[in-house]
Amino acid sequence: MTLRRMFDAAFPPSSPPPWEVAAGYIGGNTPHVWTDQEWARQPARYRLPIFTRSTGGDPNGDAAASVRWLRAHGVPPGCCVALDYETRIDAGYLRTFDWIVGQVGYLTMVYGTRRTVLQNPKPSGGYWVAEWSGTPHLYPGSAATQWSGSGPFGGEYDPNLVADSTPLWDTQEAPMPLTDADAPVIRKALGLKEGEQVATDADLRVIWRGDSTHPDSLQAIHQAASAAATAARAAADNVDPAALAALLAGQLEITRITTEPGGVVSVTFGPAAPVA
Repeated sequence: MTLRRMFDAAFPPSSPPPWEVAAGYIGGNTPHVWTDQEWARQPARYRLPIFTRSTGGDPNGDAAASVRWLRAHGVPPGCCVALDYETRIDAGYLRTFDWIVGQVGYLTMVYGTRRTVLQNPKPSGGYWVAEWSGTPHLYPGSAATQWSGSGPFGGEYDPNLVADSTPLWDTQEAPMPLTDADAPVIRKALGLKEGEQVATDADLRVIWRGDSTHPDSLQAIHQAASAAATAARAAADNVDPAALAALLAGQLEITRITTEPGGVVSVTFGPAAPVA
């Protein structure tokens, strides 16, 4: 069996090991959510996003938040997202979380110490078992195994082995764009109402940049509005207030005054009469 080396860390290590997989945190009751810049600095080809929920939480909202993060970062369907359970045993939460992320094609890998994690039902992405033997190994039947704590690695990260068959986010593959065929859960994750459509990547590019058949892009509108505002400011700077007042006074006069019920008075202006 081919295995991949993976590190996981609450805070990205200053000098990450030259391993194949980087695992970081995207939400939940974790001490730190990795920033986009921290993810971008990882040299590892493969990634494993982790949502931590060792206690409490709403599986519906947590799964929706995970889906929102995965889609926003271009993680293609078919990849695993880890649910960090630590020592939690909660079949109901796990089944709900797994079902929701599964509706848009993602797989749930549940993490925890071997003593407790195997007491949970096996999710779509399998078990990530923590068995600290101190020797690299893959626990039989697991998707991944954390074989030691961070002590031997300066406290910066924990070491793991991942089965090659475990589907991970491959950063060297093109991301899967959003499509209108995505399952209803993506609507919930994105806050869309019934009947609203999910914009595809191509739609967003046209809206922002335009194309040969859609010249009125946001960029074009912004440029035109900026040019108009600049011209208006320039024109305003050249206006003589006294001359403008004289022009209005000389060319307009009251041509009609009417009153309406309720005390409303209407005044009508028209061109001034020519001087004899």
